[in-house]
Amino acid sequence: MFTACTMAAVVEALGMSLPFTASAAAVGADNEVNPQKLQDCDASVAALFAMMRAGLTAADILTREAFENAVAVVYALGGSTNAVLHVLALALEAGVEFSSLPPRGSNPRTSRAAPT
Repeated sequence: MFTACTMAAVVEALGMSLPFTASAAAVGADNEVNPQKLQDCDASVAALFAMMRAGLTAADILTREAFENAVAVVYALGGSTNAVLHVLALALEAGVEFSSLPPRGSNPRTSRAAPT
């Protein structure tokens, strides 16, 4: 999994994009914009305006728990190792105390062995 796809999943896990928007392809095989992506854009704009009306800010969403969730997603997906740097930088910019990532395998949500 490359960095761009990993970070799209991270942003979704952090709650900074709408659910399922990280996984839809932007264009189809014909290189035309995917209609689902256009719907995602419309829904994202509507959600942004609703959040603005409610007075909700990124600081309300970007909590330590959100960053822990994002790390669990990176581990579960086998995401890019660059995610470590990016997640730590995002936490720093958000003012969230999150100075290191837990070792892989230390999170019970992501350390289960695959079924045989």
